[in-house]
Amino acid sequence: MENLPSLASLFARVFGFTLLVLIAAAVCRPAAPLFSRLRAYFSKSARLLRAAKVGNAAAVRRLLAAGADVNTQDAGAWTPLLWAAQQGHAAVLRLLLENGANIGHQGFIYGSTNPGWSALTLSVNGGHIECTKILLKYGATDKDKALGSALWGGRRDIAALLKEYGADATTVTNRADRHGRTDLMGAAEEGRADTVRLLIEFGADVNARDEAGQTALMEAALMDGAEIVQLLLAAGADAGATNHEGKTALAIAREWGCAAAARVLEAAAAAA
Repeated sequence: MENLPSLASLFARVFGFTLLVLIAAAVCRPAAPLFSRLRAYFSKSARLLRAAKVGNAAAVRRLLAAGADVNTQDAGAWTPLLWAAQQGHAAVLRLLLENGANIGHQGFIYGSTNPGWSALTLSVNGGHIECTKILLKYGATDKDKALGSALWGGRRDIAALLKEYGADATTVTNRADRHGRTDLMGAAEEGRADTVRLLIEFGADVNARDEAGQTALMEAALMDGAEIVQLLLAAGADAGATNHEGKTALAIAREWGCAAAARVLEAAAAAA
């Protein structure tokens, strides 16, 4: 037993061997990539991106004064302006714009290599009305796209602001995809009553049809959305319209057992 190493001695030997292996690996591995990454992380451009993201206006001002590129981009082509807009940092946003930030630049959509997010779109998607005001005053141009986001998100205040600055509400509310489906149909299908209400308010055609002849009222009936059925009927939706299978919204509600929507449609028919 006396010849057996103690537990402490064994641990020391293992630790020493492990440390020796780590040191050898560090010595043998080229140091350049590590130093390169460190330089990139602590560069003025990288620090500016981080400062804009967290809303550190003092750091942003200091870095810009030191020569940091106001339009520097990260791996996703996001600039300090995009990060400030997404996070709702109004003071940083204004500071960047005062120093020449490119207001029209678009970063990549998450998980994609297709540009699509501008500062205005990100601000609207985040519900940041103060940032949206600043961007509009500085001349942001993609107002129609931003209006669509505001309406879909149920933000009447931001939607009204965008319309005031020239967004085309009629075009936005009645745009359709390649199957003829409008945002109103999509909102009715998803049960988004606030979105339906806003789209109607801003000029959506409640009787628009997709390639299958479906209307927003039929979509609401199919999903048993009684509240949305009421909203659409009050806005002039045609309860007697039929799709390409010859079915009305009421027939669809009955076929799929959507009792609440059927009751609303039956009451409307009785009152007509």
